[in-house]
Amino acid sequence: RPKGVLMHHRGISNYFQWGVEGYGAAGGNGAPVFSSMAVDLTLTNFLPLFVGGRVVLVREGPGIDALAELLEQKPRFSLLKITPTHLALLNERITPELARSSTHVLVIGADNLLAETTLFWQEHAPDVVLLNEYGPTETVVGCSIHPLVRGKQREGPVPIGRPIDNITMYVLDGNQEPVPIGVPGELYIGGIGVARGYHDRAALTAKAFVPDPFAATPGARLYRTGDRARWRADGELEFLGRVDHQVKIRGYRIEIGEIETVLSAHPQVREVFVMAREDGPGERRLVAYVVAEEPAPTTSALRQALKERLPDYMIPQAFVFLEALPLASSGKVDRQALPAPDTSRPGLDDAYTPPTTPLEHRLVRIWEAVLGVRPIGTTDNFFDIGGSSIVAVRLLARIRKEFGRDLPLTVLVNEGTIRGVADWLGEVPVAD
Repeated sequence: RPKGVLMHHRGISNYFQWGVEGYGAAGGNGAPVFSSMAVDLTLTNFLPLFVGGRVVLVREGPGIDALAELLEQKPRFSLLKITPTHLALLNERITPELARSSTHVLVIGADNLLAETTLFWQEHAPDVVLLNEYGPTETVVGCSIHPLVRGKQREGPVPIGRPIDNITMYVLDGNQEPVPIGVPGELYIGGIGVARGYHDRAALTAKAFVPDPFAATPGARLYRTGDRARWRADGELEFLGRVDHQVKIRGYRIEIGEIETVLSAHPQVREVFVMAREDGPGERRLVAYVVAEEPAPTTSALRQALKERLPDYMIPQAFVFLEALPLASSGKVDRQALPAPDTSRPGLDDAYTPPTTPLEHRLVRIWEAVLGVRPIGTTDNFFDIGGSSIVAVRLLARIRKEFGRDLPLTVLVNEGTIRGVADWLGEVPVAD
């Protein structure tokens, strides 16, 4: 169940005060509120209100369409806070000119950032300040910042930087002792931003919030993030992933064990291992490795079992069936030996139905390019072959570009197949 985090007013005030100055919230033309009010990263976009500025509530809609339409007005906001996933979608949606006129400061947070995602801005909007922000909810939205310097880093994970004012960060070993520079350890956070704990969950609070042995203030505590990190020689922190294999995808923190528990309960599943893979820049997705009982279940059946118990963002985008899970000498699953999902059509309940019209052929090409799966039949359900809400946004953008028409997300959800989408689009002339 969701964990209610009890924050100190002083921690929130510290973040707001630092953000107003560090993000330049007093300049420009306010900020758009694009993300959900239920997500803590949204607080950053309220910073202009504290210095007499404004915020613009972006209308609700799928993906980043509403935000992109707002940026077409060339608002020159003071700042814009966005997740890496949404940034990648925005890169495909706006022109270089719109990027240059969008905002003075672009804050990217809530998930691991790859430098490849920022190249569009580095190359086309050099005057926009790019900042990678790191911070769990338990330490008030953001607690460290890394400014991206144009041309300095073009690939790989972006560092999470240095602590903001009145925040301390430590990389410790299993005995809670500091590790040397360059050595991985668990990241602990101290200072004014540390929360009181979790509402009505004393045991969980005691596990996550521990005494701070480095503080001069009696009773000070550290928050155990569960994140792996290391200090670089230049004083910057690098994020290395989760200690417990809990993962964060598209801004959602996902407990892998919950997915494995549901799949393990399926009568045709003998063993299962779920992990997050990033086989291409920015293409992080959940993959389920399944050792099945005979007769083996279809991918559709496993997805349906998960949908009955878990939200959409916890459904793996790919399923790989194995004879056995590879094991390391320790007896644990050898993650490095697990194969990447192939691009062939997964096992579905329905047989493959090839396209028959020019319109269906065009849609098949788009779906195969977006999903990275082939062949795709005209009756294959989008969400049964690896589709998700984020992938749906990419698909809608490609359809808009190809046909000059906006396909509502509800049509994709309700129709689900190429044949259904083709019926909705009607007979569109095929380009030469």
